[in-house]
Amino acid sequence: MNNLKYRKHIRLSSKFYIGTGWYFITLVSKKRQNLFTEQIKVILEEALHNIPKMFSGWQIDFFVIMPNHLHFILASIESNFSLDKVIGAYKSLVYKQLRQELGLKESPWQLNYYEHIIRSENELNKIRLYIKANPFEEIIDWKQIDNYII
Repeated sequence: MNNLKYRKHIRLSSKFYIGTGWYFITLVSKKRQNLFTEQIKVILEEALHNIPKMFSGWQIDFFVIMPNHLHFILASIESNFSLDKVIGAYKSLVYKQLRQELGLKESPWQLNYYEHIIRSENELNKIRLYIKANPFEEIIDWKQIDNYII
């Protein structure tokens, strides 16, 4: 019997991710470890800015890098490259740089990633606000605040 775990595919077929569109992406570190130090954040950001150079038609709209995950919005304008190819290349590029520069032995990434197709400008603005507020959400201890009556 095969002991490999079945990996559920949660994405639509690639044809839905080619062409024009906006996508909210979250990439998470393996086991949600706080791996993304300031030195690693520089590599992550540099690789994000390389996406448009590597894949014509793709642009980074907005992003934030946290200690164990990053959120970003990708915009595709008539690109022939699918979202999964762009994300796969990004994760590979980051891992290659971390191996070369820091001697990292294994990939820092969880296998999968979260993605959401953005369907309206209102939704796009809400997601931008969510990304912008994310660092502050990490600082706030909501359990402590729940104990206060306002």
